Amino acid sequence: MSYLEKIKSLMSSTLKLSIAIFFALISVIAVVVSYDKLNEYIKNNEMRPYAEVKNWAVDSADFLKANLSIKTRYADGGFDAIVELDKYPAYLSDPIIGLKNRDRSLFIIFLDKDGFELYKKQLEISTFTKDVDENGRPVGLRQQVNDLVSFDKYKKFDSVKVNWNLILEVPKPIAPPIVPKAAKAIEPAPSLTTPKVELPDHCAPGLTRDERLRRLALRGSVRQTSADSFRVGFNSIDFYLGNNLLSCQ
Repeated sequence: MSYLEKIKSLMSSTLKLSIAIFFALISVIAVVVSYDKLNEYIKNNEMRPYAEVKNWAVDSADFLKANLSIKTRYADGGFDAIVELDKYPAYLSDPIIGLKNRDRSLFIIFLDKDGFELYKKQLEISTFTKDVDENGRPVGLRQQVNDLVSFDKYKKFDSVKVNWNLILEVPKPIAPPIVPKAAKAIEPAPSLTTPKVELPDHCAPGLTRDERLRRLALRGSVRQTSADSFRVGFNSIDFYLGNNLLSCQ
């Protein structure tokens, strides 16, 4: 066999081997693509039931003085949740305690079947949307949450619990002091005017912010005109930088 024929034979063998390797690679790629498609199909079938809205039971009425409801669903690589409070209790509507609770929070915690924490979300009261009635009065709270959570973690959600750092106790209004009547030997003529009751001075020096607002509330319904301004009729208190008194009348 001549040198030229040896070269032709070698090139022919190399070409055949290259063609064999090429088709082998094509077969491997086809198998990998088919495997990925099969996995994607199985995953989508597994995720489909979790795309339905699920209602979670939360026992909160005895503590929060309202029913808390949570709905979730899994979609697009994360989960959506709607958190609702069906009432607007006194600790939210009170002019003093409600203002303090604006910066406090509810904590939504999802657990697995063994009670281990899987997911926790802090929801500040100030971020909720108020539900109002036909007269514009708040009757509840509502917030929607969208968060990235893996499907493997979401499908392990088995129960939910709710924690909070809210101030739930609202002090009862203090009744005006009762002025005792002086004993008289002779029954006086009927008075045509009502005795004036002296209320504690809300402008007195050295009082805390809460005490000033408590005394102001004794004069009537407190109307908040800004974060640090409060009015009752012609009486008013204005603060600055938190507890510092700006003006009082």
